[in-house]
Amino acid sequence: MGQSINKLSKGGKQPPQTSKKLDPEKIRNTVDRCYQTYLEGSDSNHAHFHYAVCKTVEVINVELCGFTQIMMPSEKKIGELYEKNRDRKGEIPQGKFEIILMELFKGAQIGGGGSFRDMFLFIYGFPVTAVLVKQLLFPDSIPNEILIPAVTSASVFALAKQNKI
Repeated sequence: MGQSINKLSKGGKQPPQTSKKLDPEKIRNTVDRCYQTYLEGSDSNHAHFHYAVCKTVEVINVELCGFTQIMMPSEKKIGELYEKNRDRKGEIPQGKFEIILMELFKGAQIGGGGSFRDMFLFIYGFPVTAVLVKQLLFPDSIPNEILIPAVTSASVFALAKQNKI
C-alpha cells in the first residue's frame, strides 16, 4: 500500500515487478539441500519418500515463493514416480530425487484462489455484512456513508497486515 502514490507523483520511481516464475537453479539448490537433509543416508520407503517430497515443497514454498503455495500432486502420482525411479535397495539417488521433483513441478499449479476468496470476502463480504447487521440492530446509529468506507478500509488494512495484498 502506498506505492501507487509514488508512481503517480512526478518523478516517482516504480518498484521492480516481481515474477511468479520459479527459477530452476534456485529450485535445484533447494532440492539438493533437502535431499541431504531428508533422504541421504536413510532407509527409504514410500512413506519416507512422500514425507521428503512434502517437506521439500514446503521449503520451496517458504524460501522461494513467499506466500504462494505450490499445490501438491496426488499421492498416486508421487507413488508412481517413486516406484519408477528407486534403485534395487529401494533408495532414491540424489540425481533421481531432483528429476522426480522437477517432474512434479512441471504439472504443479500455483494456488491463488484462496487469496482471491479472501480479498473478495474482506472487500465486499464484510462491508455488506456490517451494513446488514447495522440495519437490523441499530438503523440510526451510524450513516452508511461512513460505515461502508470505514469497514472496507479496516478490511484492506487487515489484508495488508496478513500480506495478502
